[in-house]
Amino acid sequence: MTVLTFGPVIVTGAAGFIGMQVCERLLARGEQVIGIDALTPDYDPALKRARLNYLKQHAGFTFHDTDLADPTRRNSFSMRPGPIAS
Repeated sequence: MTVLTFGPVIVTGAAGFIGMQVCERLLARGEQVIGIDALTPDYDPALKRARLNYLKQHAGFTFHDTDLADPTRRNSFSMRPGPIAS
């Protein structure tokens, strides 16, 4: 099977159960992953931080704590590497 790689993969909800699993599988196959999550208190924030700490052990993972539903935050996000403007 041929895998085409076009650049980093963006995963929203990276600290959630499904998002973390998606990030983990992408990283396992060698992808660069940009994880985004607003870290809302919908459920245990400590669990979300633990998942992110696990993902941050991978060299190919970067994380941005931002809420893409907020237009001012969403408009500051770009595909360029580096931190998102606060």
